Amino acid sequence: MPVPAPRLNLRAVRVLVSTLSLLAAALLAGCGSIAYHLPGHTAQQHTAPLQLASGQHLLALETPARLPAPGGFWLGLASENPAIVSVESRDSARGASAVSLVAHRPGETVVHYVNRFTVPRDPAALAALPASELRALSLGAFPVTVR
Repeated sequence: MPVPAPRLNLRAVRVLVSTLSLLAAALLAGCGSIAYHLPGHTAQQHTAPLQLASGQHLLALETPARLPAPGGFWLGLASENPAIVSVESRDSARGASAVSLVAHRPGETVVHYVNRFTVPRDPAALAALPASELRALSLGAFPVTVR
């Protein structure tokens, strides 16, 4: 005699689906979006020139916690001349980051928006990257003048 298949409790399934939907919505609502802090910079416009004073430390952008994804995207900045303006990234354990520009000495350079997954993570290796390679990886760039 065959054993009857177990019956699906539709009420339990509905409760489970509702709970998972609410949990997913709550998690996604907490993710937020990228915050651009440089004057004139937004997700659509990020080429406005910037002037800094020597020694100035300026928060440029904040990225929310990132979810693991194959080939992912993690917005950051990279300077063509870190001796004039360097980039500091403070990353949290959950993947959020705060990216700042630090003006070291008078001069002019170009800073690029980059996908941090496509450039070296080590600051020394990133500083050694030829400007032509950095330009090839650039998602947008802006001139920075330090006075």
